[in-house]
Amino acid sequence: MTSHFFRGVLGVCLFILFAGVTLAQQRDSAKESVCPVGSRVLVDPGAHPATVLANTAVSCRVHYEDGAYPDGWVQGFLIKTVDADSGASFTAKNPPPPGKYTCGVFLNGNFTFTQYVTLSAGSYESSTAGAGKFHYDTASKRLLFDSGKFESLFGSYEPKPAAYPMFRLSARQDMKQSDYTRAWRSQVCSGKY
Repeated sequence: MTSHFFRGVLGVCLFILFAGVTLAQQRDSAKESVCPVGSRVLVDPGAHPATVLANTAVSCRVHYEDGAYPDGWVQGFLIKTVDADSGASFTAKNPPPPGKYTCGVFLNGNFTFTQYVTLSAGSYESSTAGAGKFHYDTASKRLLFDSGKFESLFGSYEPKPAAYPMFRLSARQDMKQSDYTRAWRSQVCSGKY
């Protein structure tokens, strides 16, 4: 009976020792995380600029500088670091590059697919709404749809350095709303996926 007692005590002590070592390793790896606290990062999809508030070994709690989403935890593989030299202002003299864009909305933190949109020189084709024409307004960085079922929509192009092209589809009635309001009412269309 005494040997069982000592084995139990020894087992508990070893468990506590290994748990302590594991927690220390996780704490140290969080310090070396892809997202050090206070650093500026880009969060996919959409390369949203954010500041890291906290981190673990595999995820980062971020504050979205563009107000696209409320503060929250993001998996580390969705994070890209930003150099201090890259700057916060990005310009777009050209429209989003031609290609196929995957569009969707974020519901409860999950991306929900809505449609594919293919852009080519001055025209678009949606997997759900047909085709039409658009033009790009350089000053506002907007795709203005001139014909087809997208005529009641506009696209806000969000160019970011070293990131995938992205635009948001919003209703024209939301044009005068704040960026934050438009962000949560819109579909995100990314050239990455």
